[in-house]
Amino acid sequence: KLLITCIVSSFSTHFKSSCDAYGNQVTRFMLKNLIFPIGVIVKSFICARLAVSQKLLITLFASLMTVGALAENLKLNQGPWPSFRGDMKNRGMANFEPQLVTGRQPWSFKTGKGIFSTPVIDDQDNVYVGSADTWFYSLDKEGAVNWRFKTGEIIDSAAVITNDGSDRFITIPSGDGRLYHLQLFDQGKSWKQLWSFNSFDYPHPAGKGYNWFEGNVTVGPKGNLYAGSTNWNFYSLDRNGALRWIFPAGNMNWSAATFDDEGDLYISSLDFRIRKLDSETGEVLWSQFAWGFNVGTIAMAGDAVIATSFDNHIYALSKETGKVLWKFRTGGHVYGSAAVSVSADNEVETIYATSTDGYLYAFDASGNEKWRFYTDTVIRSSPVIGQDESGNNIVYFGAGNGRLYAVNHKGQLHWSFNTTATDGHLSLRNDLNASPALGRDGVYIAGEHGYLWFVPYDYPRSNPNDPRVEVKDSQRVDGTSLRFLNAGGDILPAGAVPEFSPASALTLRADMFTDGKKASAGINTWFWQTKVTIKPEIEFDWAISHAGDNIYITPKTFWTPGQEYKIFVDGRLIQGGVKLGNAEVGGSRFPLIKHDLTFTVTDAEDQEVQDLDVLKLSRLAIPQPSMLPSLNQIGFDSYQWLLKVVDEQPVTNGSRLACWVIGARINEAGQTVPFADTEFKFALNGFRQGNNFVLTGNNVPFEVGGVAMTVKNLSFFGQLDQDGNVKPGAALYGLTGLPADRVYGPAVAALGLINNNGKLPMSGTYIGEAVSLEAKKGLSSKLIEVQRSGRLKAGKIQVALIGAKSVEVPSIFLRNQETGEVIPMDYMRNLMVSRDGSVVTLTLPRGMRLPELMDVFVMADLELVSKYSIKKD
Repeated sequence: KLLITCIVSSFSTHFKSSCDAYGNQVTRFMLKNLIFPIGVIVKSFICARLAVSQKLLITLFASLMTVGALAENLKLNQGPWPSFRGDMKNRGMANFEPQLVTGRQPWSFKTGKGIFSTPVIDDQDNVYVGSADTWFYSLDKEGAVNWRFKTGEIIDSAAVITNDGSDRFITIPSGDGRLYHLQLFDQGKSWKQLWSFNSFDYPHPAGKGYNWFEGNVTVGPKGNLYAGSTNWNFYSLDRNGALRWIFPAGNMNWSAATFDDEGDLYISSLDFRIRKLDSETGEVLWSQFAWGFNVGTIAMAGDAVIATSFDNHIYALSKETGKVLWKFRTGGHVYGSAAVSVSADNEVETIYATSTDGYLYAFDASGNEKWRFYTDTVIRSSPVIGQDESGNNIVYFGAGNGRLYAVNHKGQLHWSFNTTATDGHLSLRNDLNASPALGRDGVYIAGEHGYLWFVPYDYPRSNPNDPRVEVKDSQRVDGTSLRFLNAGGDILPAGAVPEFSPASALTLRADMFTDGKKASAGINTWFWQTKVTIKPEIEFDWAISHAGDNIYITPKTFWTPGQEYKIFVDGRLIQGGVKLGNAEVGGSRFPLIKHDLTFTVTDAEDQEVQDLDVLKLSRLAIPQPSMLPSLNQIGFDSYQWLLKVVDEQPVTNGSRLACWVIGARINEAGQTVPFADTEFKFALNGFRQGNNFVLTGNNVPFEVGGVAMTVKNLSFFGQLDQDGNVKPGAALYGLTGLPADRVYGPAVAALGLINNNGKLPMSGTYIGEAVSLEAKKGLSSKLIEVQRSGRLKAGKIQVALIGAKSVEVPSIFLRNQETGEVIPMDYMRNLMVSRDGSVVTLTLPRGMRLPELMDVFVMADLELVSKYSIKKD
């Protein structure tokens, strides 16, 4: 102790430690770079691997550092909302008296892509938020930028603001697999990076998942940091960024750590488990099973912990044993975290939770429902609790229709504010997936549109005539209803006659209300119990969602411009089935449903036919079914593809297209260019009529929440404008089955995502922009080998690319000469490229039947190098 004291008091010392902590057995401590300020720098490196428990090591260092060799513990900043849920117990409850009369105006700040994380607010009223555009932003209370911090990937988790005395810090999680720890200066207006932690250095023992920090980072009672990752690990670091321990879960970790008064922590995981851990060692103290992915953060409620699950339930568990004290089944999976209101003497008053069934629920401490409030849209945002002028609770949350809601303590609408962007494309991307943060004088919330919004507490009630504001809730009428959804997943008002382009897929929503409450009921397709017809007649396919509440309609040709159509639904619903986790099987009640809907088609425009050559496809949104955004919303938003029309052949009433699609990236000059490490290579068949088109791919590789899927059918519907861009409102439709993954395949089935026909239909939208790419010169190819596959043997097509040094993505795809259609196969997983990029091999799976005549297209990025015609002999 005396020696350590002497060194610390006499010399400037810099410590860096790293703990290699699988389980609690092996720990490594590294002490390096002792700097002597006497003109001579002596570097000494000491590395000792100690086979002792972490608790022993922590005790050892605690005794050695008694004289302050290390700084004070980090503490949660005293700002109004310094972390994801506001405090260490994650109750989502304001710990300050809000300024309810402000006279301020709402403002918004736009980032480059969607925002799916919760803002945090420091004690200087600066607000911090990360975006899918890979930047982390600091804004002042008026929305002006203080600074930006660039990370290597999308950011979809909340940061945490901490203090050490008068020094402020912020820790930022990123999809690049790193936690960044910055010191803040000038009242938060500037920063300096102190360290970063790289999760790639500490993978999961099974090598699972991928390294995104998707679990919001938090600070514990002793100043240590905690964060979950999509690589299936949950990490604990000390304040210097050194690893303390790792808990290897059985799936991804999206929830934040919650702490009780004793300092133990609670986490939820996608491995269907809710756990209590020892915060010092990562040891599991108890584990409770739930029949669904668990992504919501746990909230402390006295001697209970409140958890939420994709199995539709809200759970209250004993904090001591994990035993279920009570549970409540909602009508949809529960994505958000619960909020807990407590009295001045810390007694639990009310528990609030949202569900994707569209309801905000209020419960007493025993789980008895007090009331519910309906929004007519999906809710993923976690509720937060503020106060009105009388000290009563006001609950704030965002919803899938782009509205920020404020609901009073009686379950009545206080106000709502529409954050939907006026831009045609972004108006379809308005889901407020992120949770609100409460500032001293208003609410901050961010959304899929990429905007961070600030709404003063008093603005909506003081400005009821603002078209963005609602202060009266609509009434629900008992019975069945059928309404249109737009491509962004928003339900259109009853009686509305929407207008769609000739190239459109449609989605309808069927609902039933009984005694003023939404009933669990779906379209019954068993034994042809329900029929869908369209007048005037047109060939089309239709499918229902897993819950039977959506009807997806895809025409086999284009809708006639200027025509009015009527859709008739005549049949029965199905209710009263056996509830298995998220799914409901069978039924005992079959109420009638009989409705018709009218829509019109945009008239033919006097517009010159535009070139359709190269399109950038981006900002995918797949809001239906609601489970897909819950699993992968930011992933869809991050996709960037380049599409090339490789061949166009005239046919009756239009032309047939063969298209090739590859993944892209944005380079330093801001240009969209082919991405060498892309996970996307697929072909599309297309049909074009004037400026309207539909492009369809089969066996398209996809990824949902880190799970590799093959979408059996993926179609893009669109109409070009005068600049060759795709007009807003473009639709996409997909149809697939269970994932082949042995973990996620059964999980998808258990979550009830599969309909009666064993399919998972999906609908959404995208942005398509015309781009030009620089031509590659001097490229040619040579066909090396063609070997057709047999029943027991795989075949291959091998091509040599000549002059391929500048090619990022060399590829091959095939077309049936007789039908003119692209041959469906997984081109991504069956394409192999030599290390120098000069030889491209397409493996033909065994048993694959090829046509007598086929075209072989050889691509260099998006440029057609060669086209070969191959006969069977």
